[in-house]
Amino acid sequence: MSAPAPVLALREARVSFGGRPLFDGLSIGIGARERACLVGRNASGKSTLLKALAGLIELDAGARFAQPGLSVSYLPQEQSFAGDGTVAEFVAGGLTSKPGEEPAAHLVARVLDQVGLDGGRRAVELSGGEARRAALARALVARPDVLLLDDGKVVLEVTEGRGEEVHTIARDGGVLSNNKGINRQGGGLTAPALTSKDMEDGRTHARPHADSRDD
Repeated sequence: MSAPAPVLALREARVSFGGRPLFDGLSIGIGARERACLVGRNASGKSTLLKALAGLIELDAGARFAQPGLSVSYLPQEQSFAGDGTVAEFVAGGLTSKPGEEPAAHLVARVLDQVGLDGGRRAVELSGGEARRAALARALVARPDVLLLDDGKVVLEVTEGRGEEVHTIARDGGVLSNNKGINRQGGGLTAPALTSKDMEDGRTHARPHADSRDD
């Protein structure tokens, strides 16, 4: 089966830190409704690659392509909260307006139920695991066309024991996860056409996903 045409991609991308290239000449893309994991060694540049795909950092060379009108949500590895707001208010910060969208309060409540959080709690009082769930809810509430998960393990936390997979939570969008979110035996990022995008020596290579290697 041929790979889906990408709706979000980097082409011949280069990013360097301190004069050292994290990757150079790297091309990667994710198609509509594609489920993929990004696999690579520690410090190989996976988090930087995801930030570049999300448009959060500038490329030193190459280009980022996003289909016109594409909505992208990014889940970072760590989340911090400021002020005295509630969990529901934090999650609502991720809302975007789309034609025919259900009322904001209903959408926030539904996503919070999916991740198992009480929206009335103060966000600063959340535990580490609960904070990751809140960040996932904020990413999901926008109903993105592409969801980029730098903290893939939160998906396992949400789905464990609930019989719910992230491709259900994430609607019909494409998902690219750090490989910590992969679990072929239970919950997590699963789909019939799940692929791995191996990151090695500043290049990516796509293949059918057959294991759950951690990095």
